[in-house]
Amino acid sequence: PGADIALTAGSTANPLSAAQLWAYIRRQFVDSVGTKADTIIKSVANDALDMVSSERLWPHLLRRAMLNLHGPYSTGTITITNGSANVALVGGTWPSWAASGKLFVQNQIIEVYGRTDNDTLTMADTWGATTISGATYILYQNEYDLPDDLWRFHKNLPGQRWGWGATPMSIANVLEAENAAVYSQRFADVFCIANGSFICWPYPQSDEMLAYTYYARPARLVNDTDIADWDPVHLEVLKRAMDYQLARQVGKSMAGDAVTTLSAYREALSRLTVQDKSATDVPAVGLDLSIGRESPRWKRIT
Repeated sequence: PGADIALTAGSTANPLSAAQLWAYIRRQFVDSVGTKADTIIKSVANDALDMVSSERLWPHLLRRAMLNLHGPYSTGTITITNGSANVALVGGTWPSWAASGKLFVQNQIIEVYGRTDNDTLTMADTWGATTISGATYILYQNEYDLPDDLWRFHKNLPGQRWGWGATPMSIANVLEAENAAVYSQRFADVFCIANGSFICWPYPQSDEMLAYTYYARPARLVNDTDIADWDPVHLEVLKRAMDYQLARQVGKSMAGDAVTTLSAYREALSRLTVQDKSATDVPAVGLDLSIGRESPRWKRIT
């Protein structure tokens, strides 16, 4: 505490290391040094990454993940005593995921709060109705946690068709086609995203792995060896965002004040966002049989 943090320049082989981004910000910060300056520099870099990442759905932030879906469990019978929050199971073993599930018993849906052991669950509230003894039940899970870095949910992937064509498709379409060749089970008819969870209905009918895609929030840069979640193609856009964030936080940078740097950022964003490694809009290539002395030549057909 109280000691200055030594920041070293990143390798030229990796232009988006945290150290090199911080070195750029420091230059724009008139080579300011010290603990306070270091804190501002890190804040500027992370705020700039958040700023540009929220502008559009950048392909380099698209991630693929899996949801471990659980089929319903109904082995044995349960007892719920009036005035108690426990649900006792006889003739079965509560699955490991039971604490994330819900109980359907006697036409009621009961939220599960926790799994005490193999034969005891706890509810969020005590049972105020008549004691239930030896009752059949269904334990199901229709809410599943999503990654902490999820910025925007993209799509759950199992699809209904297979095929490929001459024109490029989105990554979602390609992954959906891939999954259609593998998955045959029926998934939920409806779903939503709420409170950081994937919520579907009806609940899964069997244990399955559901692939999905999402757009991630860039990881926080903490150490000088950290790598920024950013495509080097868009380094100029990120630099303009860092110029603006620095001007916003300290009043002015070498690039100008907040108004000037924000204008420069917007200009770079509008000019360079098309450089995202997306497939081109060229549907075909063929011969242009020109009339006269010109030889046949390849041309772009639009």
